[in-house]
Amino acid sequence: DRDGYNTTDTGDGLVDDCPTSYGESTIDRYGCADVDGDGVSNLNDLWPLDASQAVDSDGDSYGDNTDGTNGDYCPNVAGTANGDGGHGCPVAIVDSDSDGVIDQNDLCPNSIAGITVDEDGCEIDNSATNNTTNDTGNQNTNTTDNGTINQGNNGNNEVDDTDDGEGDAASSSVLGLSPTIIGGLVGLVLVLLLILGFTMRGGNKNSGDEIYVNSQFAAQDLAYAGYGQQQVVAQAPAVALDPSITAEQLAYEQQLTTAGYPADYARQYADQHFRPWLTQR
Repeated sequence: DRDGYNTTDTGDGLVDDCPTSYGESTIDRYGCADVDGDGVSNLNDLWPLDASQAVDSDGDSYGDNTDGTNGDYCPNVAGTANGDGGHGCPVAIVDSDSDGVIDQNDLCPNSIAGITVDEDGCEIDNSATNNTTNDTGNQNTNTTDNGTINQGNNGNNEVDDTDDGEGDAASSSVLGLSPTIIGGLVGLVLVLLLILGFTMRGGNKNSGDEIYVNSQFAAQDLAYAGYGQQQVVAQAPAVALDPSITAEQLAYEQQLTTAGYPADYARQYADQHFRPWLTQR
């Protein structure tokens, strides 16, 4: 590759690490590509286009060359920007209120000296809530879950006053249900009974209307039975339905009757559509 480094050792100890490509690197490898010319090959140069930086020993993204771009003032210790001592140095450990929690992690950085703090640097509330008092001896008052009060003086006297409310609970429930739930169930049953009554009443009414309408159609059919032969009903009473009246006409007449038309009007309107020859006489 004619870069001046032999493929094999000729006695000088220099062997081309990239024998098939021209290169000028001399620090990490011999004879490999080094674009920025800082002596470190492109493969191992963290800043291959910046000749002022190549290596970052502590991995904090600041180059080991202090005088280079973003130089690390603490190249062997990982740090941050503007750390304690410059770029690449760790943050100063400061505890302004001397509570044992550094300012970086202290949520209460101005705690009063001498108080007990938690891991966040804030005061721990040590106030007691167990209602314990001391007066000429140890007097403890404890209230149990069922309402029993135990009082003692120096552990010699104990007074139990138990009122757990079990009698009231038993008297105010039926089958384990509270009065509110029982009242709700009774109300629901009454509503269902009312709905059922209205439904049955509406069904009977519709059935009665249908019977009335059908009777009106039957009467009209008998009245018109002899009309096509120019006969007088009084002289020759009808004994059968007019075969010219179709089922469609009867259905149409029923719709008109349901809408409020008298049965005879419904027949006349229906004849205009289904038996027009009657209206052309």
